[in-house]
Amino acid sequence: VELRGSFEIIATHKGRSGITLRLIMGDAETDSILRNRFPDHGQVHDQDKAKPSRRKRASCFGSLAISSIAATFTVAIFIIVLYKGRSDSRYPWPTPHLFTREELSQYDGSNGGKLILLSILGHVYDVSAAPQFYGPEGSYRFFSGKDASRSFVDGCFRDECFDPEKSLSGMTEKEIESLQEWKEFYDKDSKYVFVGTLSGWEMGQIAKDGTSI
Repeated sequence: VELRGSFEIIATHKGRSGITLRLIMGDAETDSILRNRFPDHGQVHDQDKAKPSRRKRASCFGSLAISSIAATFTVAIFIIVLYKGRSDSRYPWPTPHLFTREELSQYDGSNGGKLILLSILGHVYDVSAAPQFYGPEGSYRFFSGKDASRSFVDGCFRDECFDPEKSLSGMTEKEIESLQEWKEFYDKDSKYVFVGTLSGWEMGQIAKDGTSI
């Protein structure tokens, strides 16, 4: 092979076409001759040039993926905070709230109040979406502003029937199961919103003797 131009041999290795010379300096004509005689010569240079480009693209894709995930997470947090702020703004207290009997009695829809609450088994619900039933003129107005758990089963509206320590006293297991079904009704109906619990009620599983929930 006739080589033209100045060059310096810095490495040799065995290629598919024989001995491949890698030059550190040389003119274009010399490089062309080597490519024709030793095909591996060009491949070595091409592969070396491609490696940094691949790494750069991989790095860019990785950065874009991380940025996309971070942006999605930020938007999700913003939506949750915004929704929570709007839902809580309907009430003068943070939810869920622990109510006293006196506090709950203020939300029976009387005196032009738009906020109507009721409690069943110590769980307080906002029923303002149905004032035709729970408002001052509604057929279920007796349940508003109090925990009328027993009233749902036997229609008792005496004062002792609203006392959390006595309201379930003497009730049968079947009556308590019926009461639990009423509570599930308020849990499942999207019109009604759970806003807290009533002080004096023990939350949890129904006791065997039917005295607490």
